[in-house]
Amino acid sequence: MGRGGRAVGDGPGNLQVNPALMSFSPEGLWLSLSSAWNSLANGLHIEQSDRPGGYDVPDIFERTDPEGWNSQQPLATASVSDKRGKTDDLPAVVLVHLAAVGSFGIDGLRLGLAVSAPMPSVIDFKVWYNDEREQYFTNRLHFERFGEFDQVVSITPGISYAPWEWLSIGVSAKVDLGMAIDVGMFVSDVEDLEEASIVPAGKVSPAIRPTVGIALRAPFGLRGGLIYKHESFMKVDMDVDVQISNLGRVFRQKHELVLGYEPSELALAVGYEWGPLVVEIGGAWEMWSSYRDRHGNDWIHPSDPEGLEDWTDPSFDDIFTVHAGAEWRLSSLVALRAGYGYFPSPFPPQTGRYNYVDNDLSLYSLGAGFNFEVFDKRFRVDAAGQFWHMRTLSVNKQAPGSLSEPEGGIIDEVPDGVMDSSTGEPLAQAEGLQTNNPGFPGYKLAGMMLSAMVTVGMEF
Repeated sequence: MGRGGRAVGDGPGNLQVNPALMSFSPEGLWLSLSSAWNSLANGLHIEQSDRPGGYDVPDIFERTDPEGWNSQQPLATASVSDKRGKTDDLPAVVLVHLAAVGSFGIDGLRLGLAVSAPMPSVIDFKVWYNDEREQYFTNRLHFERFGEFDQVVSITPGISYAPWEWLSIGVSAKVDLGMAIDVGMFVSDVEDLEEASIVPAGKVSPAIRPTVGIALRAPFGLRGGLIYKHESFMKVDMDVDVQISNLGRVFRQKHELVLGYEPSELALAVGYEWGPLVVEIGGAWEMWSSYRDRHGNDWIHPSDPEGLEDWTDPSFDDIFTVHAGAEWRLSSLVALRAGYGYFPSPFPPQTGRYNYVDNDLSLYSLGAGFNFEVFDKRFRVDAAGQFWHMRTLSVNKQAPGSLSEPEGGIIDEVPDGVMDSSTGEPLAQAEGLQTNNPGFPGYKLAGMMLSAMVTVGMEF
């Protein structure tokens, strides 16, 4: 129902949407299979604009004084291994869900447990930089919020209790499995990295997202839901020690990666049940201003690792999302559902250094439910499809003010002060702006994505 189910709903999704609704729903056991794919003719895609002449990074590093460079030396544009291209090869997502809810004979009480696992891998994620550093890796742009999903095993226990027939309170906690990795590497010869010796170590740690919900059943068919979800993300702590025999020293790096970020959220929904018709409308305040990207907001400026006083790090916006949905019960055996949701982007225009690629999303959903009995046991089958549409957005990083360094502009990867080591004079190739930023000089994004879910349940 358009990402609803906050005020009305009687399925396994209650555990993560509004756990208080469990007390107003039947006990049961459910198995679900869901999938999302990007194989439509106009699927989600990012197209990098053609690079104009005059901005390539020249191959001049060996001719220059190293002290004149930034802390991160760029690649010569001709030497970048991965060429620019269209981002549209997003992998399909397949998840298996198992959920159980029971009362254990206590009126008003519900205990629930849900497990969700991706297939065929139990953990699947990607990490990228949102600035010029991505030239060293894919050299492409990536969808930040929607389209490129982190997939992990999730476990969600929950409990709800209805002290009165009109009020229920519930709590659940979505637990995602994160990890920590420690890698020791010994390189006997810096000219022969293929013979390096590696000793990895790791541990698994959880990321917990608690949800607190209230559900109301007022007279005359009026329904209500109030939910708070806390911020959650998985931290992948990576410590890398590299010992190089030729140099006789150990290089130590610490990285904090962030996966599966979900913002804190406060949601309110109102529903109404009138005979065979059930409707719900609502909204949510999502607190994206605390967003942490996949590198934990590692915004070090390459020309000044200690930070620049006049440099402005990116900021993100809290957003208000809305949804509406309806269910029409044709009979005791069949119900039809439809919904709509709107989700504005929390990322401001990306006209400078950074490439947080995203835009407003609209969701259209259709579904149906079927009830039947087998050997005096009540079964239920639900099927739903979702059509996601990301609006077209064109980004221009050559607009006035985008090419200067202050306030977050494109970084000049070959500083104008770079000197020729043989003559002591500034190099002419260093004048002006040179950059391999994958988002320069701009890009365009748009597209659609489909998702579907089928659930089979036995209700007690």
